[in-house]
Amino acid sequence: PEGFGKRGGNAGPAGSFAAFGKPVTLNPAGKAFTVEAWVTTTRAQGVIVARGGPADGFALSLEAGRLRFDIRADSKLSSVVAQKSMIGGWHHIAGVLDPQLGMQLYVDGELVGEGKASGFISQDPAQGLEIATDAGSYVGDYNAPQFVGIVDELRLYFHEATEEQIANRFRDGSEIAADAVLAVSFDDGTARDHSTFRHNGTVENAKLVDGKYGKALQFLAAKGGRKPAPKTSNSLVDPKWTQDVTIYVRGMVLAGKNLFIVGPPDIINEE
Repeated sequence: PEGFGKRGGNAGPAGSFAAFGKPVTLNPAGKAFTVEAWVTTTRAQGVIVARGGPADGFALSLEAGRLRFDIRADSKLSSVVAQKSMIGGWHHIAGVLDPQLGMQLYVDGELVGEGKASGFISQDPAQGLEIATDAGSYVGDYNAPQFVGIVDELRLYFHEATEEQIANRFRDGSEIAADAVLAVSFDDGTARDHSTFRHNGTVENAKLVDGKYGKALQFLAAKGGRKPAPKTSNSLVDPKWTQDVTIYVRGMVLAGKNLFIVGPPDIINEE
């Protein structure tokens, strides 16, 4: 059953998200890239955008209110974390992997962290691209993937953006380049992709609100306990059946066609 024994618990990722799957034209393997967006939140944690899992992928997330940029390359994790919190107000964020494997992290047009990736993403990640959650197994070491807040004007480029381009983007909204492989404004309440590739996504349990530019999507906290993960065929394991349970599974026994599970009750609201 999907969800048992996954790293970090990961029993039921967020129920508020936008998902884009894994079309071949969103394959980041072997490429420099830039991912950027406008966000605002009062929550100190959550995944803003993610593509992939514990083998290969990338993610931008919040950890104790600080922006974090993760890259998984052949199962090796490289991370850059900003030193200051960005809770409250609108902030422009960007993560860059350059052709020399340098990692740069930007908040509001300023470089707030640098590092070195262990390598390029080695293969097309098995899990698709999601906004406001990281479904399935996680790219980073975070424990609570649900982002609760507003996301606007998300872009993904398969090349390095310069410091000047990112500063201009923050200052006056200038597009970094005309060749985004994913360009989502959320102005009509959908995950319509305005790039030439038309990677139109799906939206679940999000609210159309005023954004930094035009409209944006507000991703919501789960109500009444955890929600099931987005249905996707991009997991490393293709389950024949799934079922949420109200306990933390600590043991399993298979007897014929019956699976017995045991563990303490799940009474914790992760949010």
